[in-house]
Amino acid sequence: MGGDKTIRVQAQVPAAWIRRDPLATWDPPDWRRLPTWHRSFEITVTCDGGCTPAELADRPRSYLEAVRAHHVKPRMSGDPATDEATVAPVTDLDQGELPQGGRFALLRVEKPVGTTEDYPDLFVGTCVTRRPDDEFMVVTRVAAAPDDAQTWWPVLVAACKATTIDAATPATP
Repeated sequence: MGGDKTIRVQAQVPAAWIRRDPLATWDPPDWRRLPTWHRSFEITVTCDGGCTPAELADRPRSYLEAVRAHHVKPRMSGDPATDEATVAPVTDLDQGELPQGGRFALLRVEKPVGTTEDYPDLFVGTCVTRRPDDEFMVVTRVAAAPDDAQTWWPVLVAACKATTIDAATPATP
């Protein structure tokens, strides 16, 4: 993908959330008072190593599998032996297809038992939107702490699933 191309994405970012430029990441107004692992909303565009429609046909599924594997083996301690031995409990909450094309997965990631490292304890959602002929994917990531399970988590999940590629964006940006 060329650096001068524009891909328009339509997203339902929660009202009053703050964009952290130049990244496509939004945080709630109180984000400075929240712990390191807190609620967030992020959009990225990638071809994840292969940019032809044939290479990308199965990429949403494999991308989501890699996200899950990353959370199971978070590798955050800085010590290879500790990282290899650490397994975070991950529960699959929901998964499926997105209306515009692509897939989503919702996970509950718990802090590994007996660890002293700053591992996250949170809900994670990843939506990989890809129209059949596109040479790119739009990846929306959302996260929420367990305290937000009844408040922000449903809002973020709906926003993740509703992120779409603008119809005017060509398949080859």
